[in-house]
Amino acid sequence: RQQEAQKQEVIRQQQEAQKQELLRQQEIQRQEMIRQQQLEAQKQERLRLEEEQKQELLRQQMQEEARKQELARQQQESKKKQELLLRQQEEQRQLEYRKQLELQKEQELKKQQQLEIQKQQQQQLELQKQMQLEQLEAQRIKDELIRHEQEKRKIQQQQQQ
Repeated sequence: RQQEAQKQEVIRQQQEAQKQELLRQQEIQRQEMIRQQQLEAQKQERLRLEEEQKQELLRQQMQEEARKQELARQQQESKKKQELLLRQQEEQRQLEYRKQLELQKEQELKKQQQLEIQKQQQQQLELQKQMQLEQLEAQRIKDELIRHEQEKRKIQQQQQQ
C-alpha cells in the first residue's frame, strides 16, 4: 500500500509539474500575443503618423501653389492696370498735342486773316492816294486850261482893241 501511495504521489507530482508547465507555456504565449499586439499597434501608429505628415505636406504644397497663383494673378492685374494707365496717359498726351496743334492752326489762321486785312487796308490807302494824285493832276490840267483860255481871250481882246 505504501508503494501504491508513493506511485500515486509520483503521478500527482508529475501531473502537477505538467500542469505548471502548461500554465507556464500559456503565460509565455499570452505575453507573446501581447507583444505582437503592441508591435502591431506601434506599426499602425507609425503608419498613421506618416499618413498625417504626408497629408500635412500635401496641404502645405497646395497652399503654396494657391499662394503662387494668387501672387501671379495680382501681378497680372497690376500689369494690366499699369498698361491701362500708360495707355490713358498716352491718349491724354495725344489729345493735348492735337489741341495744341489746333490752337496753333487757329492762331496761324487769325494771323493770316490779320495780314490779309492789313494788306487790303494798305491797298485801299494806296488806291485813295492814287485817286487823290489823279484828281490833283486833273485839277492842275483844268486850271492850266482855264488859265490858257483866259490868256487867249485876253490876247484876243487886246487884238480887237
